[in-house]
Amino acid sequence: MIDTSNKNIRSNLLWAATGKVCTLVSGLVVGVLVARYLGPESYGVFTYVTGFVFLFQVFAFFGMDNIEIREEAKHPDEYKKIIGTAFVLRMVFALVAVLCAVGTSLLMSHSTEVVLYVA
Repeated sequence: MIDTSNKNIRSNLLWAATGKVCTLVSGLVVGVLVARYLGPESYGVFTYVTGFVFLFQVFAFFGMDNIEIREEAKHPDEYKKIIGTAFVLRMVFALVAVLCAVGTSLLMSHSTEVVLYVA
């Protein structure tokens, strides 16, 4: 029985590592293709907006995954209520994050183009 579990662990680790490598390689290929398509100036604006939005993405996620999993494990009979509440909270946090990102972009006197991209 120990041999079977070790074999399963190795197999799962191999699949997880393969998935991670595929994700990284595909991200690199897509990044190179996008950079070549957009050109230096447009790609610079793209990466600036992406980085700017990721700063506010923290508010949208707000660690809800771990809280939701913990509460569903504690109260499995109330999973519909927990999932519904988590969905509503995620939407509220996402709206707040979008408003903060757009508001900050406006306050920083970015060009209209950048503000629209952030929105």
